Amino acid sequence: MRAKFAATLAGALVACALLAQDLPPTTDAPQTQAPALQSQAAGARVPQIRRHLERTTRPSSFALISEALALGQISAETALLYRVFATFGDERLPAAYVGDDSALVESPVNLAAVRVALPTLSAEAQAALRPFLVPPIYEGSWMAPGTSAPSARRLDTPPMCGRQATGWEWVQTSNGKVRIWWLGLQPDAGQADAAHATEMASWIDNDIWPRLVEVMQEGHQPVSDLSQAPCNGGNGLLDVYLTDVPHCVADPYLACGPSPVYVLVARNTGRQTLAHEIMHAFQYSYKLAGGCLSDNEKYRWWGEATAQWAMDYVYPSRQGEQDAAPAFLKYPEVALNTFNEYHEYGAYLLPFYIHRSTGNPFTIGLSWATCEASDVPDALHAIDAVVDGGFDRLWPEFVLHNWNGAPVDDYQHWDSLAYHASTYDGSVYNPPQVAPDLELSFPVDLPRLSATYAHYKFTTDDARSVAFWNGATFQLDKRDLGEGVMYTEDPLSAEEGKGGFVRALVKVEGKPWSIENWTERPWVTFCRDMADERLEELVLIVSNSDFQDYGRHLKAKTLPPTVWVSNLGCWQWTGTVEATSLVSPLSDFVEHIQTEVTWKRDPVFSGLAVHYTLGEGAASWWVTGGDCTGSGSYTLDGGSDNSFWTENHTPRENGLYYRAILGGGYCFRDVSMTCSGYQFDHQLGNWFEAPDPGSGQGTSRVKPDGTVDATFTDTNGGRTYTIKLTPQRQP
Repeated sequence: MRAKFAATLAGALVACALLAQDLPPTTDAPQTQAPALQSQAAGARVPQIRRHLERTTRPSSFALISEALALGQISAETALLYRVFATFGDERLPAAYVGDDSALVESPVNLAAVRVALPTLSAEAQAALRPFLVPPIYEGSWMAPGTSAPSARRLDTPPMCGRQATGWEWVQTSNGKVRIWWLGLQPDAGQADAAHATEMASWIDNDIWPRLVEVMQEGHQPVSDLSQAPCNGGNGLLDVYLTDVPHCVADPYLACGPSPVYVLVARNTGRQTLAHEIMHAFQYSYKLAGGCLSDNEKYRWWGEATAQWAMDYVYPSRQGEQDAAPAFLKYPEVALNTFNEYHEYGAYLLPFYIHRSTGNPFTIGLSWATCEASDVPDALHAIDAVVDGGFDRLWPEFVLHNWNGAPVDDYQHWDSLAYHASTYDGSVYNPPQVAPDLELSFPVDLPRLSATYAHYKFTTDDARSVAFWNGATFQLDKRDLGEGVMYTEDPLSAEEGKGGFVRALVKVEGKPWSIENWTERPWVTFCRDMADERLEELVLIVSNSDFQDYGRHLKAKTLPPTVWVSNLGCWQWTGTVEATSLVSPLSDFVEHIQTEVTWKRDPVFSGLAVHYTLGEGAASWWVTGGDCTGSGSYTLDGGSDNSFWTENHTPRENGLYYRAILGGGYCFRDVSMTCSGYQFDHQLGNWFEAPDPGSGQGTSRVKPDGTVDATFTDTNGGRTYTIKLTPQRQP
């Protein structure tokens, strides 16, 4: 074997058994007495056995081949040939296309499709491919390199099998359904394979077959291969071959079901991987109304997903199936039925969720039976038909559970699954400081049956005001509607919003997590100054449950969903306001009013802008100039005459209202004062005013540090106001 191919085979063989190296079980079904061993004639040459070698870090062989094909560097025929070489670990695969296949669960090559394509290929390609299209026990197969090479003449039909090669032995399961074959010529390897084949037969008898018959129903067991003589192992049973194939293969004889199958597995295959491959044999017993099981996005993805799920269903105490979960959870923005050599295996989480959340595994078998209905074009429609509420109900709940963290961690309890969905950028956003504000958007461009996640933590006290602007199921925009640029939220049309769902996981300090549906909410605000709204953590999940239109994406129509965080206070403000009258022709003295004031949040009239009512106010007054004297103090009381507002969630583009304060204090009070020796009554004027920015009198704003230190002169009213306020945090 050439050294250039050595670097990939170890990883490749691990790929077949990626989930085969079963973790020690907590419980296992009892084993029955070992079946009797059977043998073919011995004495012939021992075929070369391919060995496990070290793993590399390249892309997979199949990815490298596909890239070269897309770039026009190789022809479609050559790509097909190379993909088959990669499937079987053949040393003729050029080094440029030898990748790291250790993460692959199975080969993505469908050998039945290769058989169909064979008559269209060149004579040379046919000759190279023929050994891979017959079971390995036959002379001329890829496992019998000592036999004569096939001739390079074109065939119009798939190859027929020759004689059985010598040295192959088999054990039959007690239920009479399966034969397991191994090459028994090597003294050490043959004995080990014989013992392992016997063990595998027990797994099939006691665990795999009864569990799969139970869920897939009695009428859909693997199809007999008697019709495929002489390539059927000499009987109608399901044949499983122990080989050094680097990628496990469940190979159907026919392109479309119902079809008999034979299975190639690695010599170290564990029980869970064996369950996976035998599940494929069950799947090929169906006559699919919309095409063939080899149709990647129609059925094959569901075939791999449910075969991976079968590993958990048959052996729930073992966790080998979980190795595929990151291929799905790390890429939630990828459509459910994507087939890319990885994602489809991680999609086992969907049947896993359906089964574990309902306690009913039979829905999985029912989905396959429904695929036979003439009006069901693919597996997605079958799933939609058999689950309660269809994808409209299932999908938002499924992607919620894929978060697999507080407060939805059922996967951990059901199966000790530690993996969880990744956020859109793989990070958790926890701003170290906010001042003055942050506008945090995340993209939404979701194909059918996909989702995206955003995760925020708030640990700094200056993150006082938080708002979520829903650009997923509303048309979020910034427009000037007459008072400067504001966020606007318009409903989407039914077509634009189809399948859209917005879920929020909310953690407030001192409270349990809450799970909320924000789909119909254009915006949501939190005041972190308030104990009841002190948001600590926020997870946003946007999902698209539509599966009918393959080309349609749920996407932000204008602006994407946005989280707005500001250091602008929202619960209570304390400080001073000093009002000073101006000297005028009618008055030659100056009136001063200084107020120690507390503004308290109004729970009724607070939203995007926050309204406050007067909580406490202690005022001192005095006059100067004009030979006048007088002073005193009084207590301000609440009421509609005293009002304060802060613009907490106005975007920066708004030159008028961004971080604006506005309001007024109009507590008119009669006092006595003395001017030029005469005492007379005087009515004190306004003690506080911050004009509406839209009035044209200017804007008083909260400073970038979150405090107010503003001066406003009302030339019409003849007063100057100096306002100094500090936001307060509720204990």
